[in-house]
Amino acid sequence: SALRKLKTGVVLAGLVFPLFFIGSAPASAADCTAGSVRDFNGDGNDDIAVGDPKATIGGGAGAGYVVVHYGPLGSGPKVTITQSSAGVGETSQADDQFGAEVTTGYIDGDGCADLIVSAPGEDLAATTNAGAVSVIFGSPDGLGKGRSGFTLIQGSGIMPGNRAQGDRFGSALATPAGGLAHVLAIGAPND
Repeated sequence: SALRKLKTGVVLAGLVFPLFFIGSAPASAADCTAGSVRDFNGDGNDDIAVGDPKATIGGGAGAGYVVVHYGPLGSGPKVTITQSSAGVGETSQADDQFGAEVTTGYIDGDGCADLIVSAPGEDLAATTNAGAVSVIFGSPDGLGKGRSGFTLIQGSGIMPGNRAQGDRFGSALATPAGGLAHVLAIGAPND
């Protein structure tokens, strides 16, 4: 399949586009070995990420967040990630719906699993509900504690197309089973 042959790419509406990084992809992070696509900090325990896109953040209803439970489940730390958190690079705002979709993958290929989070209600300038997707990199210290993440916006940077009101880019996210590095599928149902 095209996904299995691809080393680096984004799939959007059935098309594949390369993901480029500023600089080179990092070597395997110390203490991170590619063992589980659900291990954000490389400690050998699966971690769990759960989105709550209706959560109120700083008075903004529906801004949303993701709660990460680091393993082993029940004894590891619990962290809340918003668009304003370190390593995300955005600002939490009402009705962004950050956490509507969450998935994991090896986006930068350093051995620590990365978290991909959608905000399909993200307004971009005067374009309401255009949507955005944040990639938050894992590291031995946890999500957002190493390499800076980035945000994918339709019609900007590597993402093709034109954003329009109501596109809701990021309404669906998927990565291949087994965590094939650098591949991400993003849905924009109203595009």
